[in-house]
Amino acid sequence: VSGNLSFLNWLTLIPAIFCFDDKSLAWLFSSATRHRVFEIQQHWLHTKTKPLGWYIRQASSLALAGLLVYLSVPVVQNLLSSRQLMNTSFDCFRIVNTYGAFGSVTKERTEVVLEGTYNSSVDQSGERAQWLEIEFKCKPGSVGHRPCLISPYHYRLDWLMWFAAFQVYSDQTSGFAAWIYSTFF
Repeated sequence: VSGNLSFLNWLTLIPAIFCFDDKSLAWLFSSATRHRVFEIQQHWLHTKTKPLGWYIRQASSLALAGLLVYLSVPVVQNLLSSRQLMNTSFDCFRIVNTYGAFGSVTKERTEVVLEGTYNSSVDQSGERAQWLEIEFKCKPGSVGHRPCLISPYHYRLDWLMWFAAFQVYSDQTSGFAAWIYSTFF
């Protein structure tokens, strides 16, 4: 609803939880549950034969890993190519694909700077007018400032102002005003 895409960062964290060792997450469970899990682990550790389910799980894990490696070959070739395709799927099931917001990085950083004055009674075109740059919370600006933390909220205006700098406007004021109007209204 808000145009916020930072929830994707949070969705990425969910599968990462499964990479933690059981001991690091043990504090989340009661001591009785931890003791029961320990007993089960000890039972299977000392058993010579593995249950059928263990073999099925191992085989399905290897098959899935092999499928992902096989399907990832064109994706890796695309990433190594000098003419990368962005946001493209390489198989009919759309299991693996490329995501790319930026196919290349620019060598120069252009930026839109908004300025304003506090005193409206002073002639803004005169020498007495004091114009100050309007700072945004998360728009790239002064290189001396530390980058802001945007998760879980995404500062949409700041993000769009950053992309506005990539545009070319023939008339700086009316072209930019038209962009703002078309973006927000």
